[in-house]
Amino acid sequence: KLRSSREFAEATIALWAESPDRFSLGSVLCLAALADDENVFVRALDTALRLWREERIEKISAAHFLATVESAYWLVAGDVRSSGAGFLLKQAIADVRRALAAADRRPA
Repeated sequence: KLRSSREFAEATIALWAESPDRFSLGSVLCLAALADDENVFVRALDTALRLWREERIEKISAAHFLATVESAYWLVAGDVRSSGAGFLLKQAIADVRRALAAADRRPA
């Protein structure tokens, strides 16, 4: 029953972006999901993906990153997931999935 507020989630995303680590990735995405605001969750996804691409989140595979993102999605309230906002969230996750697949295909 405990949810997050949009303001708290946004502050957490901003703070985490200053010093990201793989251990708090799940917490940040969970707080964003619990805000039940598609814009906040998409912002968290975009921030996390950008930091992952910049290799600022150490030692996290694309598969683990995607699993964390998909797990957090299920914390979004059911009425939000089944609304138009939920469709936008699914699109954002699909974008993350495509970006991670493309990153895996790049030569090392």
